[in-house]
Amino acid sequence: MRTMSELTPKTVAESRVELTQLMEATDVNIAGSVHGGVVMRLVDTAAGLAAIRHAAGLAVTVAIDELSFLEPVHILRNVHRPAEALPSPERGGSARKHPALRRTIW
Repeated sequence: MRTMSELTPKTVAESRVELTQLMEATDVNIAGSVHGGVVMRLVDTAAGLAAIRHAAGLAVTVAIDELSFLEPVHILRNVHRPAEALPSPERGGSARKHPALRRTIW
């Protein structure tokens, strides 16, 4: 394990990740739109990867402060999820998920 003196500061850009996932029939709920849990998993994966890149080691999600579903995501759409790690004095760091999912037609 590295000591604090061995750690070099990183820029936000160095932790940036972008994930894109095609929403398929297995992702759909009974209402015909993509299940919120599938979207939440993509958000958590993107945030986790950004945190791992930033920490240069393992990282886990401790909490998600807020997640709002503004509109449904439909089957055969790509969901694009950018994330980046940000400095946070009270927690040692946090991963920011951008406020809106970008959807594109496949």
